Amino acid sequence: MRTRGHQIQSLLGLLALGLLVLVACTGSFEGNPNLKLVVPLRGTGAVSVVCDGIAQSFTAPGLLLASTDALTNSGVANAGCSLQATPGQPYDIIGTNTGSAVFVSQPAQGAIQRLTPALTLVAGFALAAIPGFCPTRLALSPDETKLVALDDPADLQSNCVNTPPRASRVAVFDAVTGALLPGGLLTVATETDRRDGQIAFALDNSALIVLEPFAAAYRLERYNLANLNVLPLQSSRLDGFSSSTNAVDVGRIGGGGFAVTIGGGNGQTLNVVLQDAQSNPTVQFGAPINAVSQIDQLRAIGPANRIVNNRIADNSLTAFLAASGLVLKRDTQASNPKVIDAARVGLTALDIVFPPDGFIWVLTGFSLQKLDPFTFPNVPIVSSVSLSGGSALALAWVIEP
Repeated sequence: MRTRGHQIQSLLGLLALGLLVLVACTGSFEGNPNLKLVVPLRGTGAVSVVCDGIAQSFTAPGLLLASTDALTNSGVANAGCSLQATPGQPYDIIGTNTGSAVFVSQPAQGAIQRLTPALTLVAGFALAAIPGFCPTRLALSPDETKLVALDDPADLQSNCVNTPPRASRVAVFDAVTGALLPGGLLTVATETDRRDGQIAFALDNSALIVLEPFAAAYRLERYNLANLNVLPLQSSRLDGFSSSTNAVDVGRIGGGGFAVTIGGGNGQTLNVVLQDAQSNPTVQFGAPINAVSQIDQLRAIGPANRIVNNRIADNSLTAFLAASGLVLKRDTQASNPKVIDAARVGLTALDIVFPPDGFIWVLTGFSLQKLDPFTFPNVPIVSSVSLSGGSALALAWVIEP
């Protein structure tokens, strides 16, 4: 992780070059009204949010656009928060690495929108029409050329029609145009298998990894993004975890690679083993990730509900979002391979984002928590913002030009 001194030097360098676009700032630098959080508020009633030190009311569902300064500073209201109404309940949101756009899924409307930091539609993006499409979870490739959506009407939070029940699918789109890639509509669980478990996925620039329920067990499938018409590679079975109530996830982890997590009473978080030899490419479940290093001791992880990596190469953190608490793992850096550390924060998180100001924002479902990792592995909560009357499943950040 970069220190505040390094971040300040980077900012001064940008200013000296005349680059006045706020794409990075210091670890504890306030006064950046262009940095905003986007919260897909769910529900059908009034949601109270303290913005600019004043309780403001918004009507869900919609996308809350909130200046990070307005959420943490008190003063006279200056329109630091606003809400864009949505026709239905928004589900997932994911942003680009520079905060230049976000993708939002709206399952009941069969829609995924690409929006600017002002939450207007991005010109040139038109999602391919897919009959019965019910997009829930989203993922973006690191190079931001491919957008993947889980089409899952069996998800009770999707509000989609699933009568009669149908198979769950994964759709792979061009992230710039919205076109469906050739062979990019993939059946990943039959209606019968979907009753045995949930589905998760993640991707890098070349492969899509899907965790799917199969015959009362789980397996991994590895799709080649260069040719989705080719049958995927499959792992061996993982028995003993199948349940439609268990949260599952696939996440990219620092240093490259993937990990999977399956919740429940006997849940686990495991590495994914990929063999890339052209003669024998494979995908398999790896060893369990029971704990990570934290200054000569271990921080237990257990079954996480979600795995999130900040995708910034020189400031790499992986977050394991578990019911037992949030575990942050700082990954090895090429400049300092000895820097491996971890921290535990007593929050049950649904999502987490790493804006470029050096702070961390955590969504707990009914609140937003701001963390300061400067003294990592001591990561204090420095402010808390209630989403009174509303809830959300995901979180993103943008920077307005």
